[in-house]
Amino acid sequence: MSFTETTVLLFGLIQGVLCAEWSVQMPQIIKAVNGSCVVIPCTFSVPDGQTGGGSRTVASWRRNSTTGQTLRTSGGDKKGQLPLVEVIGDMSANNCTSVMRETRKRHSDLYFFRTEYFNYTYPTGVFINITGLPRQTSHLPTG
Repeated sequence: MSFTETTVLLFGLIQGVLCAEWSVQMPQIIKAVNGSCVVIPCTFSVPDGQTGGGSRTVASWRRNSTTGQTLRTSGGDKKGQLPLVEVIGDMSANNCTSVMRETRKRHSDLYFFRTEYFNYTYPTGVFINITGLPRQTSHLPTG
């Protein structure tokens, strides 16, 4: 292989390694029942060479838009206007899987993942659709 061919090949390989982008993978829609916990499967990537500040494990979720309300990660919202969300995935392995607790029908909305370490909110969101309680069935005695 000539020097030029080798150089082009190496450049292509390096470029392929360096072209990781900001991306997040999660379902588009998750349906859940009022009062339940919702698991949001989530992984993310950042461009190579990006550096952040603070703890790599700090993350949050935003409601309705990438600049919307930041969801709480512990108690404090007495009126229950915002659901409680906890990142349960290994953030150091780019796993942003989260659990939303105390869900109510009013929490049905679009949610966006944010990594505080990189100060970046991903533009791809997940729509959480909270429905009413499951229909109750009556069991009548037979015979």
